Amino acid sequence: MSVVDSSGQFDVESLDHVRGTLLESLEGHSSGIWLTADEGEPSRVAYCAPEPVANGTWNLLMLGTRKDRMGQGTVGRWSRKLKTNLFVGACDC
Repeated sequence: MSVVDSSGQFDVESLDHVRGTLLESLEGHSSGIWLTADEGEPSRVAYCAPEPVANGTWNLLMLGTRKDRMGQGTVGRWSRKLKTNLFVGACDC
């Protein structure tokens, strides 16, 4: 949650929703996927969930980066890598 908290992208209510979604995942009550990038410490986070009305289709619902890493293009590169590799089962992200 430190990446999400420090990103400045979410208001308090939205942060509560993200926390709840993460807890559901950690407790095994969600089929969503959380991914993080670590560059000595957590620097980026993504959350993907299956599309409920289409088999084998996933939605990339959240991408976040620490505020001090914004503007460096890392999320854009990571996003392309996720879209290209994750959903064919070959992501080394």
